[in-house]
Amino acid sequence: QERQIRFGFITGKTQHAKKELFVRQRIYYTGIVLFVIWALVFSFSSFRSSQHTHDSHIKESLRNYKSSAESSLILRYLLSLDDDPTFRIKDACAPILYSKISRFYYNLYTINIFRSLFFLGSNLIFPGLAEHLIVRNKLSDSLLQNYTSNKEIKQVLILGAGFDTKSIRYASLLQKHGVQVFEVDHPATQARKLQLLSSEPFLMSGQALTKFIKSDLSSPTDRSRLPSFLHEQGYNESLPTIVFCEGLFMYFHPQVVKALFSVLDKLLQKSGGLVYFDTFSERFLNRAEEKSVAWRVAVNHYFSGEPLQFGVDPERLHKFVGKFGFCVRKVFSSDEVERLFLKRKGSLFGRYPSYTKLSLVERPKLGSACSDVGDHKLI
Repeated sequence: QERQIRFGFITGKTQHAKKELFVRQRIYYTGIVLFVIWALVFSFSSFRSSQHTHDSHIKESLRNYKSSAESSLILRYLLSLDDDPTFRIKDACAPILYSKISRFYYNLYTINIFRSLFFLGSNLIFPGLAEHLIVRNKLSDSLLQNYTSNKEIKQVLILGAGFDTKSIRYASLLQKHGVQVFEVDHPATQARKLQLLSSEPFLMSGQALTKFIKSDLSSPTDRSRLPSFLHEQGYNESLPTIVFCEGLFMYFHPQVVKALFSVLDKLLQKSGGLVYFDTFSERFLNRAEEKSVAWRVAVNHYFSGEPLQFGVDPERLHKFVGKFGFCVRKVFSSDEVERLFLKRKGSLFGRYPSYTKLSLVERPKLGSACSDVGDHKLI
């Protein structure tokens, strides 16, 4: 009887283990299938969108076109459709722009199941990507609104602007306070954006205060000429400026990032200014933390043609930017941004990835020290 009980117990345990293994395998293979579907859909979407132009000059420029700006636009469009206000991005321009890129996928993603499939596939590669984009956009919007309303800035400079829509969404606020916007981006990406804007008069009219500067920031020649490009379009070094570098630095070699900070130092030292940017942590890029995620993200970006190259840990940021006359105003922690942007009625909606960092640094006027402000002025 004892043997039977033991045998029955062991058999039951073995059956339970087999069942658990079977469930895990099903989840694993389902995840692989969803990832393949997502990769095919996303790749075909990008391919189709790149073909939707008949302008020979634009076609020529699109040969060097990078898809990361379009990827960000797709995510902003999807997040603008979300029913949950915590998850939703307030960007009414993203759906309009994306509808010009691909009407088929624009309609497809209005169906909940296809949006869910997209995010499931995306989350397999980059857990927390949606949360990072939500926080990055909401924080940059808050900074723009607060510093503009408080009359602390008179110019906005957006490096690697991509399909950014701040100048359209906040056109009335910027116009009210006389704030000029300058968008700098690669000629191919900017040509793509202007092509889409020109097909929608409403969006183009919202860009009345925006000056577009074509510049390949990875090119030493273009970087050295950036100040003169800006001056030709009316940039005034005597006016306080905030610079947005969202989804930019991580794609550049560290030497290029240093060169860009050197250029920003020259542009901001006369009047003082702020620079808002996001990066990965250096430990993450070196696969020293979140190894499996780090490998998936690195491989995905490598095959997309835009490998990740730059990262800086928060404890090293002071030293890095200090070489160029900047000081750190704020490095937003994961817990802080979750509390500010990802909570609804006291419950946490999503986890912000700890290996992505959002930072705000300041370049004080020559002869001045960094100002000390509380969090209430930043957000």
